[in-house]
Amino acid sequence: IKQFCPNCSGQGVVRVTRNIEVKIPAGVDSDSQLRVMGEGEVGPAGPGNLYLFIRVLPHEVFKRNEQDLHMDLRISFVKAALGAEVPVPTLNGSLSMKIPAGTQSGKVFRLKGKGMPDPHAQGFGDLYARVMVEVPAKLTSQQKNLLEEFARLSGEEVDGSESIKEKLKKVFK
Repeated sequence: IKQFCPNCSGQGVVRVTRNIEVKIPAGVDSDSQLRVMGEGEVGPAGPGNLYLFIRVLPHEVFKRNEQDLHMDLRISFVKAALGAEVPVPTLNGSLSMKIPAGTQSGKVFRLKGKGMPDPHAQGFGDLYARVMVEVPAKLTSQQKNLLEEFARLSGEEVDGSESIKEKLKKVFK
């Protein structure tokens, strides 16, 4: 070395920090590795590769199981009982799904091909929407009267004025 370089200390290489843009393939999951060729440390043979370890953050609506997505779909008691068309969120916007009359809370509907794309092959996972029937927390007096009438027509006893003591007497007669 004829003249000492203060920047590289005679190594012929200067360490720099820079930002690069990297395209993350659709459908990758946590613990996936991504290799970016020629963006690593420089050695005697030239630049090496940069390896990225991917961690996917949780989503507020969807839970992931490989390429399949799972979600809770909240619907009203009325829609579950009478049936309805309801909007279902997907990765590509919302779609309309028919809820049959009499759908019970916990029923799971499968939307084929509406899950995550497979980064290693063509195709998509499925979206599983679990129906969660919401019961209103507060009722107007008219709503309460209508539900009590429905219960009477269905043969259900809903009189809340009966004491626990009276109910136990009936059970142990």
